[in-house]
Amino acid sequence: LDHPVIVRGFDAVLDGPRPHVVLEHLEGPRLSTLIRKYGPLPVEQLVPLAVQLCSALHYLGGEEIVHLDVKPSNIIMGAPPRLIDLSVALTAAECETLAVPVGTDGYMAPEQCDPETLGPVGAPADIWGLGVTLYRAATGERPFSESAGRDAAPEDRWPQLVEEPESLEGRVGPALAEPMMSCLAREPEARPRPDELAAVLEPILGALPKPRLSRLKPRIRT
Repeated sequence: LDHPVIVRGFDAVLDGPRPHVVLEHLEGPRLSTLIRKYGPLPVEQLVPLAVQLCSALHYLGGEEIVHLDVKPSNIIMGAPPRLIDLSVALTAAECETLAVPVGTDGYMAPEQCDPETLGPVGAPADIWGLGVTLYRAATGERPFSESAGRDAAPEDRWPQLVEEPESLEGRVGPALAEPMMSCLAREPEARPRPDELAAVLEPILGALPKPRLSRLKPRIRT
């Protein structure tokens, strides 16, 4: 893969006592770290991040690769940000035959949680992961309850199967809330493609003022 918003892999050594991959070295904090330390991202940072991640997912779609684990801890914030960790990524053809859950519980699309019943899994699953990621970046919170763990009943392990997310309109305004919430449509075909989402976000991006780093202030812990 060769895209400016996706970590580059240079080699894979599968022989010998320590098989390994050779990846690009990246500097910068994870998005999850920034959210935990500073709280929600300013809109001036959120919208450019969303557009850049759309570009990465559009590229992956063209390569017929599904990441399956889009989440804040898999995004290194830099210029540009980088989507990392393709350890569970599959080809589109492999995804269509998935019969078991693959991904991180809190960021998995419904069809990822129960592929036998709600599948097949495909590129729209990454749009769902993007939607949950942007929701958390915009609010500091996940749109669904915490997972109760692997041994719990499906609706407790994956609350997204039965819960509806709270609207973002009161937090980021309707122009931005609507496209972000569309990523969390329960039916995969109702979610936008990455290029469609980017097309809606780009006019919003063009109207934003320049980001100011001074707006990022560490949280005071008590």
